[in-house]
Amino acid sequence: MFAPTRPVQAADKYPSKTITLVSHSGPGGGADLFLRSLAPFIQKKLNKTVVVENRPGGSSAIAMNYVKGMPPDGHTLMGATDTLLITPLRNKVPASTHDLRPVSRILLDGDVIYVRADSKWTSESMLEAITKGTQNVNWGTPQAGSPESINVTILIKKYRCKINSVAYGDGAKSLMGVLGGDVEASIAELAEIQPQLQAKQLRVILTFNSERIPQISDVPTFIENGFPDVVFDKFRGLLIHKDTSDEVVKILDGTIAEIVKDPEYLKLAERNVQIPAYLNSKAFGEFLKKTEAGYESYFKTRQK
Repeated sequence: MFAPTRPVQAADKYPSKTITLVSHSGPGGGADLFLRSLAPFIQKKLNKTVVVENRPGGSSAIAMNYVKGMPPDGHTLMGATDTLLITPLRNKVPASTHDLRPVSRILLDGDVIYVRADSKWTSESMLEAITKGTQNVNWGTPQAGSPESINVTILIKKYRCKINSVAYGDGAKSLMGVLGGDVEASIAELAEIQPQLQAKQLRVILTFNSERIPQISDVPTFIENGFPDVVFDKFRGLLIHKDTSDEVVKILDGTIAEIVKDPEYLKLAERNVQIPAYLNSKAFGEFLKKTEAGYESYFKTRQK
């Protein structure tokens, strides 16, 4: 819990009580770390205590249903990422992002292909293997149905490349597979492998983002190499109960707009290897629709 830094506002004004940021992952997970980094900045701007509450389970279904059931008074928000869009498309769940409304998109995570430092693979040779199917490649991926595994499947189906996709269940196990030589490459959020990159145990050879990642600006993207449909900007943002008033959403969105300009927050994002990518409530809503449509098309194609 974070203690207020300044006197609280009058009870009849928003916010009038503690603000809760709900994470669909447990402590230490990506959503949890994102919200815990953001919480003190929201608190400073709104003069209210901000806490992070973890409600893991059901690949975000439990957390979404919890937020759906809370009063639409603006005091319970949810950390949002691609998982919230994917889960309702794969499973029958009691709540989805359609029960919530967008506040702001805040960051993008760098999603990358990495290999062991002493690997033979380069950006050029991996692209050639993908486009021409000249070599078999063993790739480790997180759990089936994750954004990362979806991108590997798109590559396999679209380009008929010879990728043997090995689902490890989570990113940490996939990382050990690469380090141990059991697989040749894997996909991860850049922040997840940062310690091994700094220790020069790994190399990043390609990124899925629409633009090059500032922290590894020498590494090319798929899209700039002629793969316009192999692009993945894994987002971090905030959602709130769909019946929350426009006035409250405007206050929260305006608060985020100020935070993403704060030099201290920008330093924190850079340290966490994240990319500031603010979208206001309306633009974030349009982004969510487009992203969801892409995932929906993928799953429909898979069922054929």
